[in-house]
Amino acid sequence: MGYTDDEWEVDTLPAAIQRKVGQLAALYYQRDAAELAAAGLSSVSYKEGDVQQSESYLSPADYQDKADRLLAALARYRRCSAL
Repeated sequence: MGYTDDEWEVDTLPAAIQRKVGQLAALYYQRDAAELAAAGLSSVSYKEGDVQQSESYLSPADYQDKADRLLAALARYRRCSAL
């Protein structure tokens, strides 16, 4: 038996799951924002006078690897259903 809609209320999820779900959402947001900002670049540097800023972006494979590790950490919280 899986979780019902009522069981997915945020305040009823264990703190460990809440943290992992938040981390996964942040990772997906960062991935999407980086794709838009970088347009396929791996890094960007800016310089104006004495001020310099550099940004590096993860590859799509790096984002997927991080997502896979977060999902693997959540796997132990799955409920198995009898078929």
